[in-house]
Amino acid sequence: MNDATRFIMGIYQVSLMVRDTLEYVQGRPEHDVNFYNQRKQIINHGLVENSPLSHFLAQNGEIGEKIRANINEFIEFAYSEDSTYITLENGKIIVDHAQDLKALDYVIGLRETLMDIVKKFAEKTNSEGNLEPQLANLIALDESFYRVLGSLIVFDLTHKAFLEFNKAMHENGGKPSPQSNFVINDLKRLVGFTKFIHEHKANADEKYEKAYESNFTCLNYMEGSKPLPEGSNMKAEIEAVHNTYVTLLQEREAPWRSVYSSVWNELVGYEQGLRQARKEQSN
Repeated sequence: MNDATRFIMGIYQVSLMVRDTLEYVQGRPEHDVNFYNQRKQIINHGLVENSPLSHFLAQNGEIGEKIRANINEFIEFAYSEDSTYITLENGKIIVDHAQDLKALDYVIGLRETLMDIVKKFAEKTNSEGNLEPQLANLIALDESFYRVLGSLIVFDLTHKAFLEFNKAMHENGGKPSPQSNFVINDLKRLVGFTKFIHEHKANADEKYEKAYESNFTCLNYMEGSKPLPEGSNMKAEIEAVHNTYVTLLQEREAPWRSVYSSVWNELVGYEQGLRQARKEQSN
């Protein structure tokens, strides 16, 4: 562990908390309040004066201030007392899923921005000969894990919207209605999220590419621009894409989590050593 890794991890932690906000979009039946409070604390700390992220933003003029404003808007939306997206009632977290697409707007964009900052610092640190292999590995594993995680969550929401569209059409005798048109707009936004996640990939990833292609083929089936394979049906095709992403996610989460835990434990030990050294110097 060195100071460069400590600095980069300060920014990575904020990115990680933004990424993990996807938990609330997933539609889980329950959420841990402690995890929510931890995410709130880490994201807010990222903007404290002289923190690694705040230092970077202060050094980057208008661009830095724009990023800071976006993070503050995100905090207001998801991690503030005034949030209408995530609220606490009787000790439980309540998520307003009508705002899931707005949450995706924030999370997908900010996660990419923050990881771009992490990668730039890693590249600079590497050019100086100070990039630790564990940190480089963590960044690479995060990349391959996130692309699948984000794509899975967006695909599942796309499936949900597709069902809502079919229901709206059925209720209106098979004709378009204001409700079905509203859902179509949501579907377009979801397809945009899937493309955005894919377009910003940093590495060649054959398994992810195949899943992405299957995803878009399935979207073609949904919109009717491609006929379903003979002997198949829409439900089977949707389940196949979902299961492909789930299998990939299971393959990639454990390696990422293992390396993250290792780097985090080293960071905690390093921080403790720094505090002890400062204490001894002051005596």
